[in-house]
Amino acid sequence: MSIEALKEICDQNDVKYSTEEEPRRRFHIHIPKARNISRLAVNEEASGLLMEHASDFYKYKFVEGYEAIWSAEEGTLECEIQLPHGRFPLQRLLRQNSEANDNASFTIPSFQVGVEIEISKGTNVFALFTRNTAKLAQ
Repeated sequence: MSIEALKEICDQNDVKYSTEEEPRRRFHIHIPKARNISRLAVNEEASGLLMEHASDFYKYKFVEGYEAIWSAEEGTLECEIQLPHGRFPLQRLLRQNSEANDNASFTIPSFQVGVEIEISKGTNVFALFTRNTAKLAQ
């Protein structure tokens, strides 16, 4: 049922998708990525999660060459940060930063007026997109 609801959202928002019947049934949402696309592989469980936590998935695009998504409509760019010393838990960074708030996030200055940089845990959309992508160049 959830996959059918996703198809409706895709149809209403001009988002391309594809289905494969063999060797097993699969549903893929085509998410733009520069001049290519990435296919978001969706099963029943993932479709339920998208409907519950990220029903505005159609507003987002991938950033070529990065583990990142962006939305012109939402005015956001979200990316994964990998520090040179391997894993550096966000909690440790937050403990060291006196500006951190109760939502486990903090902002850092930007040289560009009107742009805010926030360090925080990833959003639901980012988590669902980066866990379920299958690369497809076109």
